[in-house]
Amino acid sequence: MKKFAVILISALLIMAMTFTTLVSAKSTLDENKATGSLTLTKYETDSEKTISVSDAEFTAYKIAEITSYGTFKAVDAYKNVSVTVGDSSDTKTYALNELMKQDDFSTDKTAGGFTFTSTRILEEMIPALQSVAQDETNPQAGIKSKEVRDAKNKGTGEYKFTDLPLGVYLVVETKAPQGYVVSSQSFLASVPEWDNEKNNWNYDVTASPKNATTSPDKKIVKNDATVKEDTVKIGDIVNYKVTAKLPNYGDVLPISWIKSEYYPTEQSFNKKLTEIKYNFIDTMSEGLTFSNNMTVNIDGVTDALVPDTDYVLTSETMFDKSTKVSVQFNWANINKYQGKIITFTYSAVVNEKALLGSANTNTAKVQYNRDPRITEDPTDSKPSGTKVYTYGMNLTKLFNNARATDNIDASKVEFSLKLGEEKQWFITSESGKYFAYSAAMSNLTTPAEEGRKVTINDVEYTITRKLNPSKKGTLLVDGLNIGTYILTEEESVKGFSKLASDVTIIVTADKDANNDLTGKVAAKVGDKHLDTATDNIGKFLFSVNNVSKQFDLPLTGGMGILMFTVGGGVIIAAAIIIFSQLRKKKKTTEK
Repeated sequence: MKKFAVILISALLIMAMTFTTLVSAKSTLDENKATGSLTLTKYETDSEKTISVSDAEFTAYKIAEITSYGTFKAVDAYKNVSVTVGDSSDTKTYALNELMKQDDFSTDKTAGGFTFTSTRILEEMIPALQSVAQDETNPQAGIKSKEVRDAKNKGTGEYKFTDLPLGVYLVVETKAPQGYVVSSQSFLASVPEWDNEKNNWNYDVTASPKNATTSPDKKIVKNDATVKEDTVKIGDIVNYKVTAKLPNYGDVLPISWIKSEYYPTEQSFNKKLTEIKYNFIDTMSEGLTFSNNMTVNIDGVTDALVPDTDYVLTSETMFDKSTKVSVQFNWANINKYQGKIITFTYSAVVNEKALLGSANTNTAKVQYNRDPRITEDPTDSKPSGTKVYTYGMNLTKLFNNARATDNIDASKVEFSLKLGEEKQWFITSESGKYFAYSAAMSNLTTPAEEGRKVTINDVEYTITRKLNPSKKGTLLVDGLNIGTYILTEEESVKGFSKLASDVTIIVTADKDANNDLTGKVAAKVGDKHLDTATDNIGKFLFSVNNVSKQFDLPLTGGMGILMFTVGGGVIIAAAIIIFSQLRKKKKTTEK
C-alpha cells in the first residue's frame, strides 16, 4: 500500500511539474526583446481582399502593459473604462483593469492579432476606450505610440508600426484615405501575440482591419439594455437610439482649411462645406407616432448639437401613411467631427393604427457624399431597423352556449380588464371595438378619465374602463402587451347570471427557432391553452358563456345559485319534518 502511495505521489508531482513547464513555456516572454512590430493591410472590402487602399492613417494607443509572464495590466488612463452588458433582467458592469487580470491570449488575425477570453465584452468597450484615447482635453489619456501612413509602401495598402513597445494597443484609423469616407473598425492588438501553431510568441504581428461602415445601427432602448425587437401595448412610448459614423474625408476635405491643391483659398474651402450633404432619415410605419423630439450627440463632445443651427429636424406623413423623419445637417458646423460616432435619441408612441400579427417597423439610414470633389446626389447607406409587436383579444359572449338572439342585447354586458392589479384604460368609437389607451397618444393633453372624449388622428374616441360587446356579443380589444390579465364580468344581461368567477388570461409572444418574435400570439385562458395556428393574426379567440337564471334573485352568479340551492334544501327538509309529524299524530288519534 505504501509503495502504491509513493508511486501515485510521484506521478502527481511529475504531472504538476509538466503542467508548470507548459504554462511557463507559453507565458514567459523573451527577456531580450522590449519591442515588436504591427503590420496592417487595408483592403476595400473584407470578403474580397484584392483592392488595397493606400494613404490612410492609423494611430495605436497603448491601453495595457504586458508582463514577462504574459499577463496584462491596464494603463492608468484606461483602467477604469467600463461597459455594461446583458439584457434588462441580467446586467453586469466590467472595468478594463479587471478584465485584463483574468484574460488570456490567442491568435485571431482578422480581429487584429489579439483576442481576449472576454472578446465580446471588450468589443463593446472599444467605443469607450476610443473616446478616452481621442479626448484632446486629456493629453494623458491620449498616449499614442505613433502615427503611420502608407508612404514607403505606397500602393500596397500596407501600414507598419516598428519598434513598438510591448503591450496591448487600441488601433484606430484616424484619417481615411483620399476619396474614401469609410474608415476601418477600431480594434485591439497585442504585441507580441501567442502563436498556437508554432507554440511561441510572435513579435511581428500582422492584421487586416475590418472595414467599418457609415450605416447606422438602430436599437430600442429598454430599461438598461438595447434590443432590436420588443412587445408593446398601444399607448406605450418606444425609445430609440441610433449610432452611425460620420464620414471621414481625409485630405480631400480636411477638418479645417489648409492650403492645398483642392482649396487654394479659405473661401473656396468654406463654400465646399456648404455643399456637403449629410442627412439622417427614419421611416416609421403607420402604427408609430413620432414624438417630434430628438437629441443629437457627437462622441467625445460634451454638448449636444443645436437644432435649427447644426441641423434641421422635420417630419411628414407619406402617401402610405408612414412617417418620414428627416435630419438635415449643416456640414460646416460638424466638419470638425469627421470620423466620430454620432448618436440620435428619440421616441415614438404606439398608436391605434398599430398592426396585429405583423411587425410595426421603423428603418433608419444616412445619406452622405462619398467624394467631396464630385458634385452629385448623396449616397444612401444600408438601412437598420427595429420591430415592435402588439396583440389583440377577440371574445365572443354566449348565452346558454348560443350566440345572442334578437331578444338579447349583448351590449348590456360589461367587462373590465386588469393587468396585474391595475384596471386598464381603453378608447372606443363603436360598440364592441376597443384600443388600449394612454395619455401619450394625445401628447399628454388628455389624461385617462371615465367618459372623457379624445380626438386622435381626426377621430373622436371615448376613454373608458368599461368593455361592452356588440349587440351580437362580439368584443374586440386591440393593442395588448404580453402579461397576465384578469377579465371580470361586472354586469350581465337581465335574466342571465354573471360569470361565477374571474377569467385569468396569460398572453405570451410566439417565437421561432431563432428566438425571434413571429407576430403570432399565444394565450392561456383559464386552464385552456389557445393554439398558435397558421392563420394566427396576432389575436387570441375565446368565448365565455352565461346561463339563464331560474328565478330573479337578489344575488346572481355562483353565490346566488348556492343560496338558492341551500334555501330549497331547507324548505324541503322542513316539509318532510311537518309531514312526518302529521302522520305520527294521525296514527295516535286512530288508536
